[in-house]
Amino acid sequence: MVKRKEKIVEYKDYYKTLGVNKKASAEEIKKAYRKMAKKYHPDANKDSKVAEEKFKEISEAYEVLSDKKKRQNYDMFGSNTHYQNGNHFDPRSYGYRQSTGGNQQGFSDFFDLFSGGIDLGSLFGGGRRSQRIQKGRDYHGEVTISLKELFEGAKRTLKLGSQTIEVKIPKEIKDGSKVKFRGKGEKLSNGQNGDLYIVVSIVPEKGYEIKGNNIIKEISITPWGAYYGEERLIDCFDSSIKIKIPKKFVSGKMIRIPNKGMFLQNSKRGNLNIKITIKNPKTLNKKQEKLYQQLQELSSEEK
Repeated sequence: MVKRKEKIVEYKDYYKTLGVNKKASAEEIKKAYRKMAKKYHPDANKDSKVAEEKFKEISEAYEVLSDKKKRQNYDMFGSNTHYQNGNHFDPRSYGYRQSTGGNQQGFSDFFDLFSGGIDLGSLFGGGRRSQRIQKGRDYHGEVTISLKELFEGAKRTLKLGSQTIEVKIPKEIKDGSKVKFRGKGEKLSNGQNGDLYIVVSIVPEKGYEIKGNNIIKEISITPWGAYYGEERLIDCFDSSIKIKIPKKFVSGKMIRIPNKGMFLQNSKRGNLNIKITIKNPKTLNKKQEKLYQQLQELSSEEK
C-alpha cells in the first residue's frame, strides 16, 4: 500500500475562478460555470493542455460552490484571512494527520478539505479534532449524453483508480444536473464508503439546439412545398408526430409543438420548435429545369 505524503495546501479563490462575487446566488454560480465549461470543455479544445487544466479548475470550483454544505465550509475557512491570497494551510499545525492528494478526479489538495478530509467546524470552532477520516473520499466526474439518451436513459462505465464502475444515468434529466451514486466513492475497510457525483451535460445533435427546456429542430423544404404546404413526419425522440406546414410559408418561421421538448426539475416539459427554411434542391431533372425557366421568364415579364 502506497502511503500518501502529508503536505501543506494553497488557498484557492473559487469565486474568482468562476468570475462571480461571494454573494452570488446558486443560479448565478451555475450559469457562470456552464458558460466557462462550454468554452473550455475538452471536446471543444482537442489536445489543449491549457484548456484541460482550466476546465479542471472551474469544475473543482463548481463542485464546492454548488454544494450548500461545502460552500458553507469554504466560506468559513475563507473568513480566516490568514489563509487567503495565496497563503498556505498546514493541517499538521492543528494536530491533523490526514493526508491529501488522493482524489481520483485529479482536483487539487485544497479541494480535499471540503470532501470529508478535515472537520472544519472543529478546526475553527474549538471542538474535538478528528484524527482520521471516517468516510471515504467522494469522487466527482462529468459525462455527456445525447438527446436520444436524454429520453431513453444511458449507461456509462467509469474507471476510478482501481475501480471500474457502471452507472445508470436517469432519463428525463436536465442539462447540468448532478447525480449522486451513494457508496460509489472511495471504499474504506474500517469506515463508510464515499459517494460518486456525476455532472451530466447534454450534447445537442446536428440540426438541434437547446434553449432552456425547449428544443429547436431545423428542417428544410422546397420552394413549392413552402408555397403549397405539405405534411412532414417529425422525430420527437420518444415519439413521432406529423405536422402540417401551411401554404405560403415564410422561411425562418417556427412551428411550435407543445410538451415535446426537454424536462426540467419541478417544471413542466418544454416545447419542440420546428424551424423551417426554404432551400432549392441541389439537382433538378430536365422537366424541373424547364419549369424553373418558365417561372424565371414569367417573373421577368412582370417587372
